Amino acid sequence: ALSSGDPLAGIRVFETHYPELFAARPRITFRNAMQAVDLALLLQLAGSEDRARKLLEAAIAFYESPWSTNGTTRYWLLPLKAEALALLGDDAGALAELRRITDRGWRLLWRWETGLNYKFNGIRDHEEFADMVDELTTDMATQRLRVQDRAAAGEITQPPVIERKPSLQQLQAR
Repeated sequence: ALSSGDPLAGIRVFETHYPELFAARPRITFRNAMQAVDLALLLQLAGSEDRARKLLEAAIAFYESPWSTNGTTRYWLLPLKAEALALLGDDAGALAELRRITDRGWRLLWRWETGLNYKFNGIRDHEEFADMVDELTTDMATQRLRVQDRAAAGEITQPPVIERKPSLQQLQAR
């Protein structure tokens, strides 16, 4: 829907798979919270600001409820509140929440959830956002070097070599 510029196509998919998100009072759970924020983005793009706001506020309320993001099975939800706040236009709140989770160790899919995340377009030009992405990039590179050094020293097992399938360009070059 984003790449085609047709948010209604994406909204129809959500209607089929997540009808509870279209209720007068959307029912948000850990199973659909990220989808609620994704749907809100599409609703905004389709001009349905009020519906999007209602969904984003419900997602934030879920996020702030006890145990919503506890445990390893829900760790992937951590950027949800920052995304919702960014989509609501609360730049300061989004940046503060992203800083909070980053400082507490959030790294899961960090590149996808920051630099490549359309939901953060509203805060992308803020220096603080760029600084956080730079910090994450540096931290992950440092962690990778530490693992490589430990493996080279025999302290840990070398990571397995992953044989990658050739890309389309590599196949065409043959």
